[in-house]
Amino acid sequence: MLIPKYLDNDLNWWINSLAVAKQNIKESSYVLEIFSDASPLAWGAHCNERKTHGFWSEEQQKLHINHLELIAAFNGLRCFSKGYTNCSILLRIDNTTAVACINKMGSVQFKHLNQISRDIWQYCENNNIKVFASYIKSKENVVADSESRSLNIKSEYSLHEKYIFLPRSSASYPGCSSFIRQAFLKKGIPEDAIPFVLASITRETLRKYDAVFSRWWEFSTINYTHPYAYNLAGILSFIKTIFGKDCSYSTINIHIAALSLFMIIPEEDKNIFEKFYKGLYNLKPPMPKYKYTWDPAPVPDYLQTLIPLEGLSLEKLTYKLVMLVALTSAHRFKLYP
Repeated sequence: MLIPKYLDNDLNWWINSLAVAKQNIKESSYVLEIFSDASPLAWGAHCNERKTHGFWSEEQQKLHINHLELIAAFNGLRCFSKGYTNCSILLRIDNTTAVACINKMGSVQFKHLNQISRDIWQYCENNNIKVFASYIKSKENVVADSESRSLNIKSEYSLHEKYIFLPRSSASYPGCSSFIRQAFLKKGIPEDAIPFVLASITRETLRKYDAVFSRWWEFSTINYTHPYAYNLAGILSFIKTIFGKDCSYSTINIHIAALSLFMIIPEEDKNIFEKFYKGLYNLKPPMPKYKYTWDPAPVPDYLQTLIPLEGLSLEKLTYKLVMLVALTSAHRFKLYP
């Protein structure tokens, strides 16, 4: 039986933990009881008279409510359990799907719910916390519900995602495929559709794009711009940098094509790009593939002197034949043995 690679971590966990694992039949008491709730715009939680809440990002607002409830529970757990180890914690949630996912340590039907459930249990394992989720009616979950609807927007500010990136010292280029995958995810392309998009790009093209994305990542890191976000000034400055390195016109084309793979140029900027692109062409027009050619006339003139054929050595006769074939076929020298 072939075992998928993604199961390696689970199997290794069982191998390492089975002999030392232990669990009480029944928990006698919980040191914390954490209530959490989620709304389409925010999440809230409370524990022992302490309250907290936060807003969802634009991407998170697109998630299903079951997913948001799990994230809210995880946020509440991390907020109130800081400093607690070797203990049991009770989570009170008014969503039966979230309760089931936590208690069953995942979901076999929904990959995204399974992942956040695993994250919760991984956090608990790292802190030696035993967690259990129980259902609470929405009408009884008043405080957490109120926190999840505390939408005083005027007093809440956050940076747009495109301005949030790793500091220069820790940012590293993830590789071509990972870079493209992440860029497509940020554009809203479903994760299961990305392999089909990648399959449409040849290996040779990916090899060329890899060099482009690596340069673009370095450029973005140095200039503190987000590598996945569209930035007119940044793109023009980047192409100008490549142009200044005396690159060929085809190299500039490859850079523009690579960036166009995941960046959509707004209509109002297309005119600027067209003029910029035309300017590059005028300043550095395409050059012939070969910088010089040689006049073949002296060669046939010399070959005409190699007569009569009957008097030529086998070596000279062979050279004459090969040269005549080369002149008439225009094949490259390396094709001739």
